[in-house]
Amino acid sequence: MLKNRLTYALVAFVLLLFIYLQEHRMTYMAFYAVLIMPVLSYSIGLFSKRYFSISEKLSADFITKGERTVYRIMTRNRSFLPCSFARIRLEACEFGLGIESRERYFSLLPYKNQEFIFQINGIYRGEYTIGIKDITFYDFLGLFQFKLSPDDWHTLMITPQVVPISDLSLDSAADEAATSRNYIQGEDYSNMAELRAFQPTDSYRQIHWKASAKKGELISKNFHEEERHAATFFIDNVRISEDLQVALKKEDQMMEMVVSTMSYCHRAGYPTSMQALGVKRVDFTTDFTRLYQEASKLSFRGSSDFNVLLNNYLISEQVPMNLFVFASVINDVLFTIMQSLVFVGNHVTIFLFKKEVDENMINKLKTLDVNIIFIDEISKTP
Repeated sequence: MLKNRLTYALVAFVLLLFIYLQEHRMTYMAFYAVLIMPVLSYSIGLFSKRYFSISEKLSADFITKGERTVYRIMTRNRSFLPCSFARIRLEACEFGLGIESRERYFSLLPYKNQEFIFQINGIYRGEYTIGIKDITFYDFLGLFQFKLSPDDWHTLMITPQVVPISDLSLDSAADEAATSRNYIQGEDYSNMAELRAFQPTDSYRQIHWKASAKKGELISKNFHEEERHAATFFIDNVRISEDLQVALKKEDQMMEMVVSTMSYCHRAGYPTSMQALGVKRVDFTTDFTRLYQEASKLSFRGSSDFNVLLNNYLISEQVPMNLFVFASVINDVLFTIMQSLVFVGNHVTIFLFKKEVDENMINKLKTLDVNIIFIDEISKTP
């Protein structure tokens, strides 16, 4: 556009020079035409912009990392005047999404449509916003530009891959004569122990209806407690790095290991819960689909203290079980909490980035009999 304006200024100057050197009707007409043309070009460009419409569609808004989706933009010129030249720019994350070209140039004849297809590849797991940054129209002289900024934005969720884990240290079931420390307590409704008076906290499943009918009051059944394996996941979802590319890569690696470990626990029959900063706790469940969805949409942001989350769990007097701790870094405070968790009977596995941990801390963790897994040695994230 700058070149067009310089060319126009040069033409106007030459015609003005002709008038100065030798006045003639034709030179005046040419000079006036040069003065009028930008006004006419501006008016046509402004008019064409008002009759230009677009529609957008994301073919799939939920894909797994490595898969592709398509973002379609349909443009339509509803005017009897042509759109001489225009540009579409797509707004999307530069590092988390792979897009071959984010800009498209085009021209559009009167009452014609044109479709643009943007192939989007999911590089890193996460939630991304996609939309048109702007559409720029140019008049036929190339002297002016008009921008249209649509407000229609789409959200693309890229879920982490589940990679196979051959062996993972889990605290096994207790012997018959001992009470297992890695179980959560439930009730076996097929094994009734005794009858007692109904309590307000009892469920309807506990009511013995025949005995209640005979006595004229509600009678409840006591059941033998059964023990089940259990695992709790703690995820440090504070933004790992100020560098967005580094942060997305590490967060992707961490969540890939989270869902892969959850899958391992699911196949082993372990009820699993999940806790992270700033989100509601996911209670114990054997529904892997739910766990996978909750982990996939977990966002990394803020500057909350992950140590507080673990310490709150420690002082809540929970039943000892398998604990999986995913931390970006480990300091002395976190080590002390881990020490306490092991001391009260938990079987702890910690996932760390090897480059972020010094050998001294690794040796200290090994003295606690904590299973250490290095995320960046197992993850397949490039």
